Amino acid sequence: MSEAMKTSFHFVLVLCLLEMGLSSIGALETLTLKQLSNHVIYNARKTTQGEAVRLEIELISPKETQVAWTVNDVIIGANERGLGTGTSRRVGNSQLFTLDTRQSNQMVYFIVRVGDVAATYEIDIAGKHQEYKEMVTCNAWFSVPVENQTTTEADYLCFPELVSQDPWYMSTGLIVGFQNGDAKFISLDSERNSYINVTYERGAVAQSTVAIAMETRQLFNDFLFLFSAITIPVFSLVSQITYRSVLDVSENKIAGEFRFMEGAPLPTFLEGDPLSIVCEAIGRNPPPLEVQKDGQPIPASENATFLRTLSPSLSSNILTIHSVTDQTEGNYSCVAKDTDGVLQTSKDVEVKLKPRFRSDLSAVMENGAKRKHIIVVVEGAKGVAVVCSGNSWPTPEGVEVSTERASISQWNERLEVHFSWWTPSEQEAVYQLTPIVSCTAVDKHGETTENRVL
Repeated sequence: MSEAMKTSFHFVLVLCLLEMGLSSIGALETLTLKQLSNHVIYNARKTTQGEAVRLEIELISPKETQVAWTVNDVIIGANERGLGTGTSRRVGNSQLFTLDTRQSNQMVYFIVRVGDVAATYEIDIAGKHQEYKEMVTCNAWFSVPVENQTTTEADYLCFPELVSQDPWYMSTGLIVGFQNGDAKFISLDSERNSYINVTYERGAVAQSTVAIAMETRQLFNDFLFLFSAITIPVFSLVSQITYRSVLDVSENKIAGEFRFMEGAPLPTFLEGDPLSIVCEAIGRNPPPLEVQKDGQPIPASENATFLRTLSPSLSSNILTIHSVTDQTEGNYSCVAKDTDGVLQTSKDVEVKLKPRFRSDLSAVMENGAKRKHIIVVVEGAKGVAVVCSGNSWPTPEGVEVSTERASISQWNERLEVHFSWWTPSEQEAVYQLTPIVSCTAVDKHGETTENRVL
């Protein structure tokens, strides 16, 4: 039997085992299959040459599968050659995905979406592991609430079978709709309350039971979605896998209704950096989304690419700008037409170039009872400057300052500033052993202020 035939046979066997398990569960009155994840990573490997890293992932999945990478908060499509990604077709449903990147302590994420089910593979490129061969896959199903029932089950069946003693865990949340047209995610794992209760059972099947008080259901009568996830550590090149799915648990389901998801804050970026702007909507067959800048459509180009996904409950459009410039600055929004043909618009997100502080490189070098020495690191356009003050600084004249500059691109540089000073008195220093610093960085694009305890 050829290697390709072995691969396909193994995948079919996995799916058959999962479907057999889910079929028996689906026979129960209160449970129904939500959706199969319908994919498995057959193999993942890493090769390095100096600072260069290549990741190769062999994925077995149906044609409608949507794939993306996330590197340093930038979301990259599967075939963005300018950002280091590519694909090649293998035998049958197998496809090879590649990413060329640099050594980093940050994780790289490989995201696979089939319908409403998504899986995120967290890849430790700085770790010692060179390969992943575990072939883990999971499927989600939910109970369907009957009228006047307040309890919903969200469960996962995985292959290989889960072991209760292993360190996997489940997460649960609600996505609620507001009158202003936004939807917000609320975690149900942070603290208990009298309106929503979540219980988990660990076994061969991961089970969660969510009891939602009728008052909460009535409050979000038309728009209430249950979010469920399972995270499985695998301790290899892929350090962990998270499967996610959603279910509409609204009391009153209005066909075609959707909400824009509240987005995460944008990171601080510099000229020449790549940047992703994410538009997401959730609902009942939500429409395709468009990203606009200052109220105008954005054409695709070599510097601006779009990654669109559409499923029964989720719609997204991710704009990735390969290299940010002055022309990138502006207000960005998500737009879509509702079932009446009326254009709906999300809140604006401002994109503006400005310096950024590197808290990971800033440090306290000396923190004695009387003597202090700290390093503040900032990156910005060439000529960037930074001004700081501290809780135990006597006067600006009493602080010794030295600087070091290093170019990091044709547009930007890194500024490292050393501040040293003597505290005013030994008595005062007792209460000021931790330097608290307020800094403002300024370059030709703008300014950034940051207050922190170093």
